[in-house]
Amino acid sequence: MPDSARFRLARRSPSEALAGFVFVELLIVVAILSILMAIALPAYLDYVYRGKVSESLQFLGDAKSSINEFHSRWGRMPADNNEAGLRASEELRGQYLRGVSVSDGTLFAAMDLGRDRNDQPIERTLTFRPWVNTNAPGSPIVWACGQDDPDLPDGYHTTGKVAPNPVDSKWLPAICRD
Repeated sequence: MPDSARFRLARRSPSEALAGFVFVELLIVVAILSILMAIALPAYLDYVYRGKVSESLQFLGDAKSSINEFHSRWGRMPADNNEAGLRASEELRGQYLRGVSVSDGTLFAAMDLGRDRNDQPIERTLTFRPWVNTNAPGSPIVWACGQDDPDLPDGYHTTGKVAPNPVDSKWLPAICRD
């Protein structure tokens, strides 16, 4: 093969030389973005759901005050919303909150948090349970948020049960994750 033919095969134009390099760079960028999305998207969705659940805390704070007042006056827990001095459950609504109900002093906040990937509704209930010290009747009520029992000394008890379909632990607001 003459030298001029070999020279033509080895020598390429600048656009031909960069074509493969640009494609490899593109593949690397796509791979990096895919990894970041696989990590960031679930964390972001948890953040969004935690914000939606936090809406109920405003309503639950007012309801806790009503229950505290009822307990201090009558020495027992209110049986329902009416006895606690609250409006009917369906009247206590927010953007994601579908109702707040009282059952033997325990507060239940029913929420509609949107839809999952399969277009199924994400409906959860946040439970606030009152813990009362039977050894010291005048002591304040300790409120437990979510599914976990608080770490309390002997003498505390609750009448409440956690609602079915509770809010996932990762979606609980910071006040509930202590």
